[in-house]
This record gives sequence, structure tokens and C-alpha cells, in this order.
Amino acid sequence: REIEKKVENQFNVLKKNYQHRKIDYKNIINRQYQNTIDYVNRSTEIQSQDFDVVETFRTLIDYLIEYKRIINKRYGYEEEPLIFFFFDDVDTSSKYCPEILINILTFLCHPNIVVCVSGDYEIFERSVTSYLLDTDIRLQKDYKKELELAQGRSEFFLKKALPSSYRYRIVNYTNEILFNMSY
Repeated sequence: REIEKKVENQFNVLKKNYQHRKIDYKNIINRQYQNTIDYVNRSTEIQSQDFDVVETFRTLIDYLIEYKRIINKRYGYEEEPLIFFFFDDVDTSSKYCPEILINILTFLCHPNIVVCVSGDYEIFERSVTSYLLDTDIRLQKDYKKELELAQGRSEFFLKKALPSSYRYRIVNYTNEILFNMSY
């Protein structure tokens, strides 16, 4: 019963932290700042709230795993509990692919979490490259060189987010083949 309370309390803390963060982000955008120092101080405070949301989420996952271990022992299971997250057709909105992958790496890197992402790898590559080109400071005057560098960083990022050893390529499979597929 104690662990159930921990899970419930942590979930409520997470919701509260997330809601405060949303409100503060809106305020930082709408507010007029008198000087750079005020803006930097407020931005730093909000970044700290981002960190708090991540830590609160990770603690919630730890409590959920602890709770599941207790439940498993009650029923005689000794296996380590796993939490599965499925993200289907992430590539349908290439604009958000990088953000989704970044959030997966930020929130769901945990030994007891299994993440399944489906989408076209080439679209992931292009969208991450585009994201890097849009968000990076231009160091090169030559656009081709900048594109080359962004593609290299994109490939490196995708190796972390979608390791090749865990990728399963599905090409031109019929519904019958997909139905009978097993791992």
C-alpha cells in the first residue's frame, strides 16, 4: 500500500511540475523584460523546472517498477518488470520526428523500459538533418559543407536514438506476412 501511495503522489507531483512549466513558458514569451539579466535569470529558472520534470518522471518510473516487482512476487514471478512504449508512424509528421526522438532519449532511457518506434528511417535522417540545420549556428560559409556536417551529426544522433542492432526493417510485406510475423 505504501508504494501505491508513492506512485500516486509522484504522479501528482509530475502533473504539477509539468503544468507550472507550461504556464511559465507562456509567461516568458509574453513578458517584456527590462534587461538581459532579468531574462537570463527567468530562463535559468525555467530550465531548472525542465530538469525537475525529467527527474520527477524518472522517479515515477522507478516507483512503478518497484510496485510491479511487489505485484510480481505476490504471484510468484521473478522476472524483472518491463514497461513498453510504442510510437507508431512517427515519420508521418517529419517536423516533429527530432523532438519525439529527443524526448524518448530524455525521458525513456531506463533499463526497465522498452521503446518501439516505427517509421521510415530515411525520413528520420532528413528530418533530423533539417532540424540540425535550423537550430545550429552556422560555422561554415559553404552550405554544402554545412549540410555535410549536419548529415554526419544526424547519423550520429540516430545511432543513439535508433541503434542499428535493434532496428528491424520491414519492406513491402503483405498483411498476411505481417500477421504471421514473430520475433
